[in-house]
Amino acid sequence: MSKYNEQYYFMFNDHKNAPSFIAPMSKSAQRPWTYEKLSRSYGPMFFENAFREEDRQENIQQSLYDVMVSASYFLLHKRIHEKLQLLEIDNMQFFPTVYIDDNDHWHEQYMLLNIFGMLDCLDVVKSEIEPPSTEPLLLDEDEDEDEDEDEKHDIQEFYLSEEVLDRIEEERRLVFKLAKSRKPYTLIHKKIKDILVESDCTGARFIKVSDYTFGDQYD
Repeated sequence: MSKYNEQYYFMFNDHKNAPSFIAPMSKSAQRPWTYEKLSRSYGPMFFENAFREEDRQENIQQSLYDVMVSASYFLLHKRIHEKLQLLEIDNMQFFPTVYIDDNDHWHEQYMLLNIFGMLDCLDVVKSEIEPPSTEPLLLDEDEDEDEDEDEKHDIQEFYLSEEVLDRIEEERRLVFKLAKSRKPYTLIHKKIKDILVESDCTGARFIKVSDYTFGDQYD
């Protein structure tokens, strides 16, 4: 067992207790978020309920949470951001964000956790990998369309490389996106998870890498 499988966690939407599904609004989606640092000169990012129209038709009102999830990207309430903002993590920035709810009210208390670039620290030999899929590869927003699909894997159980992570200072790898996975995953260090848990944050669920098998995020 990799020692890092005990130190890192997946952060997922808390489907049962605080479900939220958000998406960037059209102009924000066109900005280079997820693959490079955002410039404040173009103003904040804007997000909305990803199922806005469907929820309106069913008279469902999406609630606000401390952590709002968009695939493997997250909006964090500023009270959480205040506890994390001094961290110097490679390829990550906190960016001002406005969430517009289903009633068109603006909520400016969020910061986007913008993670650009990916960390290639998956040991594909020791991980449990499914046979190559015949399904077309669905690229994340930050991925190169020319990237070889053979380098992407459907992963059932993860094994994080000690050799790779040992070479990176802990403070600079507290949060990262995982390379070589066909599905987007963000991993956070136990130090970050503990801060979020101690802050009684709502909206997120944490599963340790050593405990995770694909599909657990839906349980």
